Amino acid sequence: MLGDTRVDVNCHWLFPDFTALHLAVWNGYDNIVRLLLACPRTAVNRVDNIQRTTAEVMRYDRNNFLIGTFLAGRMVTVRVPLRAGWAPLHGAVARGDPTVLGALLKDERIDVNILSIRGETPLCMSIRFHNEHAVRLLLAHPKIDIHLGTESILHFAIPYAFAEKSIIKILLEDKRIDVNLADKSGRTALHFAASALQGDLVYLLLSHNEIDVEKLTARGLSARDLVLPNLPELARCFTIRQIVRSKRMEYLDLAFEPGIGEIKRRYGAGLGMAGGFEW
Repeated sequence: MLGDTRVDVNCHWLFPDFTALHLAVWNGYDNIVRLLLACPRTAVNRVDNIQRTTAEVMRYDRNNFLIGTFLAGRMVTVRVPLRAGWAPLHGAVARGDPTVLGALLKDERIDVNILSIRGETPLCMSIRFHNEHAVRLLLAHPKIDIHLGTESILHFAIPYAFAEKSIIKILLEDKRIDVNLADKSGRTALHFAASALQGDLVYLLLSHNEIDVEKLTARGLSARDLVLPNLPELARCFTIRQIVRSKRMEYLDLAFEPGIGEIKRRYGAGLGMAGGFEW
């Protein structure tokens, strides 16, 4: 069928962006995915990602859910996504299938930075879903964009790392990611973690060799200022980090040693970062 030019390989079903490739990806049919990718007529980046208002997106999702509910009794052996607005690459990330994801990423036509209807790239989605394998594969792609407007992918990842830190560790190992990049309000990833009072994340960021603890937001606040009222012990570690960074070890009060020990115990060694922080 794929060899017949009269066959519309991009004919959609249910949603404007739900083609045979979407169906194969969603069900993990890696052999069919490869066959479809081998066809030059296949639209590998088909997605309905026109930005809508919040009310429109909610109505859009609700309609998709109703369609999926109606079909639930009839679709026993085939998985059908209950939403639209995802490219095939988004579907592979969401499903967590490494074989299908690998097949898609080998196709030069694939747009690795394509946006979903909610404005998420596949890398963003892999972070939100805590898909470590997908994060590593996408970061290794030569066309990946690690910046999201005025923010980096690290800014995006912080809110999703409160329970699981492994994704942050992977991102910090990537030399292209500027750990001190500030958003339009002057906030770095360290500010994000500090404002959320996430001690483990703060410790992890402080252990990075390039971290700048003196960066100020547009309101003139450092990350230390954000944690000082509620976590004074953590604020003390900022002071330690600043002193060690400036190599003024002769001024390091011995009373700070417990703070150093805590950072070293948690994340001081073995992170695998380039130029890891040396105490």
